[in-house]
Amino acid sequence: MATKLTNIQNLVRFSFESLSSFDAGFKPTSTDITELDPMTQEEGLGGVGHILDKPGAISKLQEKIDQLPENLIQAVNDSTVQIGAILKHLGADLQTSQYEVLSWLERTSDPDMLSLAATLGGENGHLQVPVMNIFRNSVLVEKTPFAHTLTTLLGEFALLYFDSEDKEQPTLNLFEFSRDGWGSLDELKHQIEIEDELSEAQKLFPIESKIVVSLSWTIAALVSFVDECIFVAEHTPYEDRRRGNRFVLSYGRDTRSIQPFECDSMQKVIKLIQAALANDEITACDLMWMASGIARRPEIHLEKKSFKRPEIQYDVFLSHRGSDSKAELISHLLNNDSNEAPAGVFLDCLCMPRRVINRKFVFENLACSNCISIIDSDNYYSSEWCRKEKWFADQLVKLGHWRVESTDLNSFLKIKLPENQNSEPRVLRVRRVFVLEELIDNQSDPNRSPNLNSLSSNSANFKLERELKTLGEKLDRGGFFRGGHTFEKIFQWLGKPLLHEAADNDFDATVERWCVVCQFLMMFFAKRYVTVATESLVWRSVDKVESVIRHILEGGIAEVNLFIENTGSYLSLLSAVAVFELWYENPGELYGDFIEDEISPLIGTKAIIHNRCVLLDVREKQYRDFNLRIAAVLISNGLAGFGILQNASDPVHNRVVDGRDISVLPCLTMHPGMEFFLS
Repeated sequence: MATKLTNIQNLVRFSFESLSSFDAGFKPTSTDITELDPMTQEEGLGGVGHILDKPGAISKLQEKIDQLPENLIQAVNDSTVQIGAILKHLGADLQTSQYEVLSWLERTSDPDMLSLAATLGGENGHLQVPVMNIFRNSVLVEKTPFAHTLTTLLGEFALLYFDSEDKEQPTLNLFEFSRDGWGSLDELKHQIEIEDELSEAQKLFPIESKIVVSLSWTIAALVSFVDECIFVAEHTPYEDRRRGNRFVLSYGRDTRSIQPFECDSMQKVIKLIQAALANDEITACDLMWMASGIARRPEIHLEKKSFKRPEIQYDVFLSHRGSDSKAELISHLLNNDSNEAPAGVFLDCLCMPRRVINRKFVFENLACSNCISIIDSDNYYSSEWCRKEKWFADQLVKLGHWRVESTDLNSFLKIKLPENQNSEPRVLRVRRVFVLEELIDNQSDPNRSPNLNSLSSNSANFKLERELKTLGEKLDRGGFFRGGHTFEKIFQWLGKPLLHEAADNDFDATVERWCVVCQFLMMFFAKRYVTVATESLVWRSVDKVESVIRHILEGGIAEVNLFIENTGSYLSLLSAVAVFELWYENPGELYGDFIEDEISPLIGTKAIIHNRCVLLDVREKQYRDFNLRIAAVLISNGLAGFGILQNASDPVHNRVVDGRDISVLPCLTMHPGMEFFLS
């Protein structure tokens, strides 16, 4: 194994050297190959092979590939061969059959989905191939180690290309890569999937796990220097959305959200990988998110438009041992007239994470700080986390754009900090909110369920239906509610048993009724939203809410008296989490104050709103275990606008709840002396 690791280190070193011919500030070209430009639906549904059958496509593509440095192509090929060899060594069967696909559907899907797959059994016909590939890809993801890591960094259908029978070695051709997964590193669902699989894998084969992460990021770095026209796979059909037994297939690069990386930052990523391979304490999970923190994202391409997500930059990152220093640091930082932390200072509990797992949150913000201040204390180096922060900080210094300073707590507390100059929120522009207007417009859409139309057609709770219709009529078309009447109305009917008056034993009717209530709560919670959510994002969020409600009911959580007695509060909590997630999903905007004073009464004592983050309160034993179960359901269904609040004397953050590891969640831990912090 030592020899194998040495070979990988040499390969990573060779990969870095292969990029030495590129000048600083290099940006890849964006050549337009006419033969590969937007296709008709009939032309576009045949996959990469069908695209390359177009006259002149192969010659044009080969011409562009020939212009690349030979050692860059060699480094990519060598890295993919090594990944393929590891997968083969670990027993990953990358061959799939129609029988396996149908068996998988029997285990995971409903009869309608199985029937749909049965009609797609052949290999002839344009519509059969892409949909069957979606099924085949799901099978491969289920049985392949590192599947989520590989598909995120190498492309959604990377496993299918590894699966090709005509290749002597499992590998990827350069044109089979896609950058469509890079942007999903900002989505909690994908972060959790990667964290879970790497955590499990590194228990069984830690060296292989670290190698796969190292080579995947190395390949991503190498292909960042490539003309984007070479990524033919970005033209192929993909599953844009799935709901029940319905697929939405999109095709062509202009329908995807493509997230490139800045070339200069990717050279730093490869240097970091070289150092990490020589440090046994840095795990595959650590390296995954350290590299993500260094990789800079210049812009996002979405539907022929480009925008840049603002990157948070801190002047100082405070690396500390919480039990030794946190209470004193908070008191010192908040000791100013505005009672807010000075701008540019990062302390984890003052900069609550949103839609990010803990490991990524820490390492990414450390990489986005100009200076890392080590608060040296008695127990600092006894903490594995602190040691990793210190190692990462030292590596950033070696990369040339960061500095590290070490001080004891007493010395730091004597430093006079600047006053916060940004206490007033900046609002770039106020625009109408899709959540408010379009959800209302779709409440009578017969093609969209659940909504008011489906409630009525199913003879559900008419009293609730009337209340919701009245609520909808109170919305003005500028995106704001009129006065405070609507808030009082919501509070009034959520405090009554309207949610339980009809169809108490009807599962689907209960799901539908609760989901519609959540849609209107989302509209209410978004009344001072100052951004625009796309239609796709909004409906995906609504679908997640429905999925959570179904999960709660199917899992028996709703039978717990706490939920029955507090349904309104928990639906309010669920809706607030969904809205916070939408808030984060919309890059390029800054926001005004969120309506915390109006959300909090509806949520009650189940959670608090802190720094625009919903925190499930698990300090009181009465709600602790139940709220952790709710947290497990939320993250299992991809809702991410929340965290948990716990006491240091009763830490529950590392629990496994209903099979879900809660430690991936952002967490605010209350140490002794921090009581004033939330008052």
